[in-house]
Amino acid sequence: MSTKKTLKKAIVGMALGDGHIDRSGGLLFSHSLSQEMYARAKYRILSERFYVSEPKLEIKNTTFGVFERITCRASLGKFGKNLRDNLYVDNHKIAPMKMLKFMGVEGLLFLFLDDGTLSISKRTRNRVGREAYLSVEGFDTQSRKNIINFLNNLGINSKDAPYKTRGKSYVRIRISAIGMRKMISLLHSSSYLNEVAMAMKYKLCPKYVTNRIDKSLDLVRSFNLCKESCSILYNKESSCVFKK
Repeated sequence: MSTKKTLKKAIVGMALGDGHIDRSGGLLFSHSLSQEMYARAKYRILSERFYVSEPKLEIKNTTFGVFERITCRASLGKFGKNLRDNLYVDNHKIAPMKMLKFMGVEGLLFLFLDDGTLSISKRTRNRVGREAYLSVEGFDTQSRKNIINFLNNLGINSKDAPYKTRGKSYVRIRISAIGMRKMISLLHSSSYLNEVAMAMKYKLCPKYVTNRIDKSLDLVRSFNLCKESCSILYNKESSCVFKK
């Protein structure tokens, strides 16, 4: 069982990610049915120290079709109320630097698993790995800058990444391929990595690199979750230990 302080660090990351702290100090989160394993991992982690409602399935009919998700709520008491005071201004979520520093690697794990996306590097002819993006469009400019500074201070190369979709402009955070490998190395120290690794491996394991240069295998061996070579790179049966 992790310490209460370690769990609190993780909770900050969950709250900055897909989670929401209500006025009663409860952490609410939901994930699509395809991420049920991840939602239940969060449930087990939070249950170590707090009362958490059993994950339940919600089905909603929308204009885009039927939407299914797993929802859960953890009662955080005084800590939750203090967290809301620090993370919300006029009911809008912010990311203060002091909270980012407090959450450290434990919180970063959940922030990335909630809002992060891996993307194949465009420079695969001479560089191996995958860059990544953090979807922080809901944060204000200062919060986004705080997150970038937090990541860069950890050695995770990050910067603004403007983009357009359906005629509207947005800004997310880009993590370079080298920065992503640095982050994976740091996340190996997280107390909760093993709890969520199988459920969310697709966001953390660079086994999906597409080029076949000699350096490829060495980098995958060093920077994937299990620190084993992934034979899936060469169209063979995967040797991933998480499948055993």
